[in-house]
Amino acid sequence: MIYDISKFFGVLAFICIIFAISRYILPLNIVKKYDRWGITKIIMPYILKYHKYAGILAVIFAIFHVVGLFSYLYDGEIFTKIGLAAFIILLIVAIAGMFLKKLPIQYKKQGFKTHMFLGITVFILVLLHLAL
Repeated sequence: MIYDISKFFGVLAFICIIFAISRYILPLNIVKKYDRWGITKIIMPYILKYHKYAGILAVIFAIFHVVGLFSYLYDGEIFTKIGLAAFIILLIVAIAGMFLKKLPIQYKKQGFKTHMFLGITVFILVLLHLAL
């Protein structure tokens, strides 16, 4: 039962990560090219508004996922190592996101790029974690 609930928290964390990462994916030109109905313009304000909350929820759900599955961890399993790496980088992304507005102006652009790159890295690692 705890195993199933923990997996459900993992699914919720993944949904929140997808929502948060869409802030960086939807404005891309390739997405705009195929958006015939203008859906991106409609949903982008909501994504921008709730990006921070989705990230916070992703971290909370990921913590419950890791804590719940802690007794089921298998040493040497590749999916466990990838999931743990994704969790650690997710925590780094969250911390970087919290301090992004407090950075001096000359470092904001680099801080934003780092936050975005690490967020995409988390997304890729989570996809690998799910695939294995």
